[in-house]
Amino acid sequence: MVIERLGGSIRWDQQARSATFSFDAATSLKIDVDQGILVSTKRSGETTTVTVPVQMINDSVWVPLRDIFEKAGHDRMLATTDLKERRVKVA
Repeated sequence: MVIERLGGSIRWDQQARSATFSFDAATSLKIDVDQGILVSTKRSGETTTVTVPVQMINDSVWVPLRDIFEKAGHDRMLATTDLKERRVKVA
């Protein structure tokens, strides 16, 4: 849901237990829940694979946003929390 709120799209493959998503046409990301890997595929066909801490919680896939944004090609970001609003702000 976070990816969709940030303008990305997600596709879930129940049989493979993997999620594929993207923010733009330049990079596609695939998370394999059982293997705990994130595969980044650029439009050029170049792929990179990294191990990430993946969890399934209440039928949702949880992965650190930093890993997703970095592999999608976004610059390093700063995250702050607001406990009163129970929010994380990313800049």
